[in-house]
Amino acid sequence: MARAIVFPIGKAIRLLRETIGWDTYRWAKELQISQSMAARIENGSSYPGINLLDRIREIWGIDPYVMAYIFYEDWDKFPEPLRLAFQNLGEEFKKYIASIAVAKHRLPKKVW
Repeated sequence: MARAIVFPIGKAIRLLRETIGWDTYRWAKELQISQSMAARIENGSSYPGINLLDRIREIWGIDPYVMAYIFYEDWDKFPEPLRLAFQNLGEEFKKYIASIAVAKHRLPKKVW
């Protein structure tokens, strides 16, 4: 029997939201969902549907699934060159997220 792959997308969304400087009220309002739904997504008890993922990509310019994979995958199971590549990609992704916080939302740059 195949094992299901579960990405911590809520954890990635929370990281992105906090980096941008939004509270759950603001991101729920921007995405046109309830605050309780936003909280359920962030704590992993619910997953965003395709339409919500599209709105997240449109508003923040980032795919939360890609972000979850880059930041929370267990890289120890990959060969050394791939681990290094993904670590570097993760660092660049953090810089990109910080630039979104600064450029799109005029917030001070957050130090990781």
